[in-house]
Amino acid sequence: MILRRITAWLVDKASFVSALMVIVVSIMLCYEVIARFVFNSPTIWAQDYSVLAQVWFTYLAMGYALRRGDMIRITIVVDALSPAMRAIVNRMSSFIILILCVMVCVLQYDVLMESIATGRKQPTMLALPLYIVEFPVLLGSFILGLQAMVQTIWPEEAQTAEFEPTTVGH
Repeated sequence: MILRRITAWLVDKASFVSALMVIVVSIMLCYEVIARFVFNSPTIWAQDYSVLAQVWFTYLAMGYALRRGDMIRITIVVDALSPAMRAIVNRMSSFIILILCVMVCVLQYDVLMESIATGRKQPTMLALPLYIVEFPVLLGSFILGLQAMVQTIWPEEAQTAEFEPTTVGH
């Protein structure tokens, strides 16, 4: 179905951009450390842009994390269920995520439009427009909601993360 393909494409592209932003943040912060401590000349932009990129990469990666089964889960109860009940619980979880994403998108759209209309700025040295930080919340929630919808309709689209017991200190 076309919804599955579009969602998969969006999730893949968003996760790719998210990964690139992690690299960009790392480079910006390394540059800032060198500029500050080696040349005693800190930048005025590294903090603002690295925080901005962190917001973007966090929200852009949510759909990918859901598809891979990497969201935080409390598995002690779910693992005790039969495979059929586990499938029902996972489908219900996807549906709840979908409902929450719709709510976030509706509310965030209003916040975003208000920021654009009033010209709100970030309270930082660069005073970037606030909508630049607010838009990834809307976009990421939309992509997460699409992935949740796909997993609600077609549960086989969800990957299940495998958890292995770990030994701390060994």
